[in-house]
Amino acid sequence: MLGKAETGRAKRAEEKPVEVLDVRAVDGRVIGKVQGVESVYHPRITVAPRRAFSCNCPDSVHRGRRVGPCKHGQALARHWLAEMQPEVDRLHGILLGVLF
Repeated sequence: MLGKAETGRAKRAEEKPVEVLDVRAVDGRVIGKVQGVESVYHPRITVAPRRAFSCNCPDSVHRGRRVGPCKHGQALARHWLAEMQPEVDRLHGILLGVLF
């Protein structure tokens, strides 16, 4: 069940959609540019060595560490995962071919 903050973010994300403009994976981080309603924001997801998230949007700056990724970070994560899925599927096929 989503908490009050997450429910509010989900509702705002539906009402004010964002567009991912750029995604790059660099040294264990996923870095992006996301067009928000008022500005372009720069969310960053650190995958390794320790998981973390940051964004320069007002929501993340004021509440991000307490309630989780903002809608820009969530959009970046969804976009990156969708972009990576074909490569994951390809590698999975290769590994199955090698192992079995």
